[in-house]
Amino acid sequence: MKKRHRKIFTICLIFSVFFVILSETSSTLFAEPYLPSLDLTFTGDLMAHTSNFRMADYSLIYKDIEYITRNDDLTFTNLEVPVVADQPYENYPNFNIQPPYVEAAINAGFDVFSLANNHTNDQFAKGIASTYDYFTGLEADGTVDAACGLKPAGSKDITWRLIEKNGFKVLFVAVTEILNTFIDMTRIDYISPNAKGRADFTAFCKKLREEHPCDLFIVSMHVGEPEYVRTVPLSRKNYFHQLLDAGVDIIWGNHPHVTQEWEVIADESGEPSKLIMYSMGNLISGQRYYYNYSDPGADREYTGDSLIMKVSAVKRDDGSVRLEFVQPLFITTEIDSERNFVIKRYSAAFLESNSEKDNAYFTKRYELIKKTTGLTICR
Repeated sequence: MKKRHRKIFTICLIFSVFFVILSETSSTLFAEPYLPSLDLTFTGDLMAHTSNFRMADYSLIYKDIEYITRNDDLTFTNLEVPVVADQPYENYPNFNIQPPYVEAAINAGFDVFSLANNHTNDQFAKGIASTYDYFTGLEADGTVDAACGLKPAGSKDITWRLIEKNGFKVLFVAVTEILNTFIDMTRIDYISPNAKGRADFTAFCKKLREEHPCDLFIVSMHVGEPEYVRTVPLSRKNYFHQLLDAGVDIIWGNHPHVTQEWEVIADESGEPSKLIMYSMGNLISGQRYYYNYSDPGADREYTGDSLIMKVSAVKRDDGSVRLEFVQPLFITTEIDSERNFVIKRYSAAFLESNSEKDNAYFTKRYELIKKTTGLTICR
């Protein structure tokens, strides 16, 4: 009996191993092929008004969105202030911050910084040199993946970075079409917002893409148009589409301080392959320094709301890239009981946590900001 039991056990064991092998083999044979993916997060202007830098703990700014910015591959923001460590924090019109303000964003998961905007030369030559040296050091030690928009001393060429992540090559350029002063501007990646300046930049992008093959080409564009305007002129739409034709895949727009529409562009097969964000608004600022309870729809109130854009890019077997996932997440700046200005996701939990008066205000604000929408275009 013992031998018979042993024989039965052996047969069962053989069949078990056979079925395990068959199961694993069949799952390999019939599973979806692995497609490399890259998760990107785009945000708006990272400002630093007195209301922001007076805070004792800058990490509070990002607590409610850290689960987003820490759990992707690359998080982008536009730093709209110079960084001069040996000068005090300064408010508008000539901003300045010290490294701890940037470090709070980095610790919260921000990886890629656009440094070209209308406040880049607020602290003139010293501010530009200091900001450039600071971020060059962060890039060198791997603290950030890229910081673009400022040139080395003596350079005349527009700067760019090639970021390698998850098997993707991402070409990144950051430029501004607007400066508050034309003093000490030679080290800023500035392009004129006229027909010639835009044509020259379009040609530059086409050549750059040809000379540096990549999976995604991302351009940060600080647009030379009026602030606080929520509509996009046709001239800018046409220009941005010309940039797409020149090889750019994602245009990440900023400057108006309010959120504008976005467009997802599908390729010939109908799959999303390119993205335009015309303006992301403010990630954080002090421009809405109190709530206008009597008129939540006033123009200034829009500076306190914006969005985070989640994008997932997937590389096909033939090397082409599609945007598998594009999701806007609406956010707002809350002024807490200690007068800390912090980012909050619009959610039922957030609304319920407020007083009745604040709840009514933010409910109305959410209703209004959701009217900012995107559309899919087939080209």
